[in-house]
Amino acid sequence: MTVEVLQVVKDVLFGFNIYMAGETIKDADAEYVLGQVNAVLDDWNAERQAVWSSAFANYVTVPALQPHLLGPTGTAGWIVAERPVAIDGADWVVGTGIYQPLEVSMDPAWFAARSTYFSTAPSGLYYAADVPNGKVYFVGQPSSATTIRLQTRTLIAHVLITDSVTLPQGYRSALTLTVMEAVADAYGKTVPATLATRAGEARARIFSNNLVVPSLVTRQAGMPSDNTPRRWDYRTGQWY
Repeated sequence: MTVEVLQVVKDVLFGFNIYMAGETIKDADAEYVLGQVNAVLDDWNAERQAVWSSAFANYVTVPALQPHLLGPTGTAGWIVAERPVAIDGADWVVGTGIYQPLEVSMDPAWFAARSTYFSTAPSGLYYAADVPNGKVYFVGQPSSATTIRLQTRTLIAHVLITDSVTLPQGYRSALTLTVMEAVADAYGKTVPATLATRAGEARARIFSNNLVVPSLVTRQAGMPSDNTPRRWDYRTGQWY
C-alpha cells in the first residue's frame, strides 16, 4: 500500500496524545519523529527478516582487478546507492539466460583457504561488507571482462516528510508502532504493555513472512557433497 510519511508521523504523535487530531504539528516534532522513522528503516535494512525481496543485477568485471568495490564510490559499473549488507547469491553469466552459480561466502577464513588465480571462469567470491563500499574478491579472478549477476537484498530508502512510500502488507502498522516505542522516552511517555505487545506482533508478522529457511543437501549418511571437511552455516545455507 502507498503511505504518506507525514501520516505515519501524525499517527505516532496522535497515538501518544502529544497532539490532538487535526492539530498542526510543529516542525521540530515532525523532524524528530521523521529521524526515528529513518532510524527504524535503517535497522530493518540490516535484518534479513525485514527485507521482503531480493534484486538481481549484472556487473561487468574489470580485468585483473581484485577486489571490486561495490557501493556509492565503487568500481566503475559497480556503483550503487548503498553497499549491500550481504550478497545472497552470485552467478557467472555464461550467455543469454545461461548462468553458472558461484559459491558465495562472507567468511574471511573461507577465502584465505582458497588460492587466487587468473581465470576466464570464476568459481566463487568472498564479500567483505566494508563501508562505504563492500569489497568483492573472486576465487578465479577474471582476467577479462566477465559479466557477473549478484543477488542482493532490496533496501528501504530513507524518506522525507513529503514522500509517499509503497510498503508491503503489514509494514505500515509495524513501522508506526515501532517508531512509537522509539520516541516514547523523548516525550516522557511510558510504553504501555498493550503497545509493546502490538508492536511485537506487528514485527513478527512481517518478519515471519520474510524468513528464509535454507535447505541442506547431503550425500550418503548425511555427508557433505564432497570429501572436503566443511562446516555449514544455517543462517546463510552455505558450506565453508
